[in-house]
Amino acid sequence: MSLQNLISPWIYVVVLSKNTPLEWKISYLDIVLKKKFYFHPIGINGWPKEPLTYIGFRYNGKLQHIYQIKKVNIITNPHDYIKEIPNLSWEPCYLYELGEGIPLTKEIRNGRIFPSGRLWCKLDILLASDTISEAFYASKEETDSIK
Repeated sequence: MSLQNLISPWIYVVVLSKNTPLEWKISYLDIVLKKKFYFHPIGINGWPKEPLTYIGFRYNGKLQHIYQIKKVNIITNPHDYIKEIPNLSWEPCYLYELGEGIPLTKEIRNGRIFPSGRLWCKLDILLASDTISEAFYASKEETDSIK
């Protein structure tokens, strides 16, 4: 196993909805593409407890975007940053300001993953894989082999 494989960063891949929630004036997709923000709850229902370094967004059956996280804030009211969301108090969330996108040089389909599933993959493995599910299992196998 190469040193690069041991130190490659992990990326969290999430599905991104094109829907606009009730009483919002912006979709999740537009929050990412137009505002360059993403947010999620902290450490509940399978969401990460620690802030991310890289995030991947999938929709329309494939990986569409990968971003490095530029800045992280802990927030309780997304309206403070995204005016199109109602002004309400929430449980604490990580709000990520998205940095530079990482170009995708080939199509990476979803593969066999749950439609709303969120997965951890090693970035180098993901970029070399044909599907996100293939990258997930290869990342898990590599990690398990060094334990």
